[in-house]
Amino acid sequence: TGWCVIKSNSKTLDIDYGFIKIDSKDTFFKFSRFLQSMNDIIKKEYRVIIEDSFLGHFNPLTLKLLSKMEGIAYTIALQKEVVHVEFILAISARKQLGLPCHSKKEEVYQWLKDKLDIDVKDEDAADAVVLALYGLIIKQDNK
Repeated sequence: TGWCVIKSNSKTLDIDYGFIKIDSKDTFFKFSRFLQSMNDIIKKEYRVIIEDSFLGHFNPLTLKLLSKMEGIAYTIALQKEVVHVEFILAISARKQLGLPCHSKKEEVYQWLKDKLDIDVKDEDAADAVVLALYGLIIKQDNK
């Protein structure tokens, strides 16, 4: 699962992103590690945008796992009294930023690089960056 934190001021954007990769078959271990990671990443002053999951090309068990992880992220944000928490599909965030909705990861990665001069080192993190940009640009404008 990818994550991205963008901090900004009037002159710069500081983009930090990464992955939470947990190599274990033990579901409860995965949840525990994910909870620890979200607790470390999410801060009270953040605007938290959580990617909403949909069945799409996932199998139902993967969808259940992702949905539970969304709930964990949401719960951590609530515990930290984050004021703005939102769920949104990646395709909806892409559309709000002017990208074609059904772009492949490679196309999103290339768009970030070409249009915004953001060189995400791994195209798998591209949607996490898009969601963070959505929270920074679109939601900031629409407070």
